[in-house]
Amino acid sequence: TVLADSFKFLIVLVLLLAFLWISGCGIGIAYLALPIVLIAEALFILGVSYLVAGIVPFLPDLRIVLGHVFHLLFFLSGILFSVDHIPARLVPLFKLNPMTILIISYRRVLLHNQWPEWQYLLGVIVGSVILLVFSYKLIKRFDRIYPKICS
Repeated sequence: TVLADSFKFLIVLVLLLAFLWISGCGIGIAYLALPIVLIAEALFILGVSYLVAGIVPFLPDLRIVLGHVFHLLFFLSGILFSVDHIPARLVPLFKLNPMTILIISYRRVLLHNQWPEWQYLLGVIVGSVILLVFSYKLIKRFDRIYPKICS
């Protein structure tokens, strides 16, 4: 599922890049950071996906709660507004959401031809790798129990 959705995302990204180029947003040196931002997003998605896949068989209703939590995180990520428009004292709180960091990074690279904020992007990458390793170990630990629960 993640690979299929990633392929769809890459098609949309190519269309977005074409639209940006046509509308006058030039491609600059900061675009070299785009693959790193894409990798950071992929690691985050995989880490969260593995964690959810490892926990939901034990708590099936968690799937419903997580849908609402992810919706909340979406609206608090800065996708509908710029983080520049929130009070400065709340910015660190918003930057605890990894999606906020990814969205800011995409905007900086694609719209403003600026480098991402590396310290925050590195935090997302490191946190995602830790989450991915933890989630993988969780799934491996319970791999013999899942068939008994899910049947």
